[in-house]
Amino acid sequence: MKIIGSRAFFGCENAKTIILPDTLEQIEEEAFGGCSSLELIDLPPKVSHISKGAFADCTRLKRVSLPEGLKTIEPRCFFNCKALEEINLPGELLGIGKSAFEGCESLRTFIGPQKQSILDGRAFAGCRNLEEISLGDDLREIAADSFIDCMKIKKVSCSDKITPAACELFRRQVSLADGRGFIIINNSIIGYIGKESDLTLPEGVKQIYDGAFAENLYLSRVTIPEGVSAIGVAAFGACPILTSVVFPQSLNLLGSFSFAYCPCLKEVNIPGGVTGIKQGTFEGCAALEKVTLNEGLLIIGPAAFRFCARLKTPAFPDSLDIVASDSFEGCPLVVLPDIFGDEEEGFLF
Repeated sequence: MKIIGSRAFFGCENAKTIILPDTLEQIEEEAFGGCSSLELIDLPPKVSHISKGAFADCTRLKRVSLPEGLKTIEPRCFFNCKALEEINLPGELLGIGKSAFEGCESLRTFIGPQKQSILDGRAFAGCRNLEEISLGDDLREIAADSFIDCMKIKKVSCSDKITPAACELFRRQVSLADGRGFIIINNSIIGYIGKESDLTLPEGVKQIYDGAFAENLYLSRVTIPEGVSAIGVAAFGACPILTSVVFPQSLNLLGSFSFAYCPCLKEVNIPGGVTGIKQGTFEGCAALEKVTLNEGLLIIGPAAFRFCARLKTPAFPDSLDIVASDSFEGCPLVVLPDIFGDEEEGFLF
């Protein structure tokens, strides 16, 4: 036997154990759906395809061993397997389909295969006891609702480069926050749900990801500790009462729009390790009066200080090579240096 057909054992409510032949290669849609007494199943090594809903609503299924040759887990494959505690995923698995493990309320750990590249919509939705997630290095596509209604997630680990999708997914995951409200993955702050006004970021942090503190209504003063090397796109964008930020000397990257439209920010001292001020970094900071630019700065990018109406002319360092023509647009008090870049060549920001 090579194939088990569609709905072949559907609704066999009394079947507790099923032994499958080693010759089996394919399981069709809903083949074992609704086998509500099934507790354990080992899939033979030749199985390379399991169709949609193959084990959906097997509400007593506790453990599944999947063959190494399996490349994808189809949508709803283990939907509503409420007793499922353990799933061993093959190392060559590339994708997990929509709602594949939705409603698996007993599942506590998800260890993603290293080669997995896709985690589809609602893949683990409603896994209410899921606590630990490990994402593979090749994961590039994560649906925003992959882990929706997973209320107990306490730990997420992934590759050193956290994808924007992963950031967006876990940024508001309250259960991941530490005692002060920081959401930190791999020594990177990806979100903050606290309400401190005078905030010193924790030691050991290496970078601040895109949008981590954006639109925070409580931040007034921020101190960023030594060791932080990068601040992402719009990381502190549109913080309405932010007046002060202290940068570390370790900083070498300020992302585009990282402090854009912080209307109360008055003064910044940009460390010498920052070689370029990217597009719109301080755009719309209407109260900004003083900027200290240190030796080592090479480029001031497009709209970097646009509409900073109170900004006075900074001391431009000798190292400065390029200033975008609109970098100080709407800054009537600034006298520009005679250094302009060719905008047609573009700024790599």
